Amino acid sequence: MSGFKLKGPWIISVYGAVAAYEWALRAGIGWLIEHRRQPYVAVRFLSAFLETSIPTALFFMAVSLMGPRDALGSPAFLLYFFFILLSILRLDVRLCWFIGLVAAVEHFIFMSVVIGTLEPELQASFWRTPVFNLSRSLILFVAGLVAGLVAREIRRQVELSLRTVQARDRTIRSSVNTSHRKSLKSCSISPSISAANCATSA
Repeated sequence: MSGFKLKGPWIISVYGAVAAYEWALRAGIGWLIEHRRQPYVAVRFLSAFLETSIPTALFFMAVSLMGPRDALGSPAFLLYFFFILLSILRLDVRLCWFIGLVAAVEHFIFMSVVIGTLEPELQASFWRTPVFNLSRSLILFVAGLVAGLVAREIRRQVELSLRTVQARDRTIRSSVNTSHRKSLKSCSISPSISAANCATSA
């Protein structure tokens, strides 16, 4: 497992790279909001891929710090669900499914590599077998699918609310315009209405 051994400066560099990426991402989002522009689709998927890879990097760091046996049970696995849940806020079904797929594939590759380095007697444990590895990866993928369905439903409800508000606004404007035209018509055909009232209606 010498290939997994990371020295202290490398670990600090990984944390620094993650922090710098998140800062750059925040600055980029602020620029897009300020200029009222939408990010390119490829950029959104690239950003999602990099963010979903953070738990995988932490897994390899855990191997270096704790050893492969303990790293396989590291709570870093739960971070995948954190990014999958955050993907719902983007209201993009494809992006949610993509994040779930990336998390599942990366976790499967990591577990397969680490399990292959264990002693045969340790590999015999059920939670270190490929079957257990595949089941955990499938859970991540299914979580991505569910997140996509939730995001689609939220987006549908938001769009429905916007259409309802727009329809109500059109109804109100139509009612105001109709009332205004009737008022002007009354001024033109009824001499008993004062000029001040007609001027106000106009």
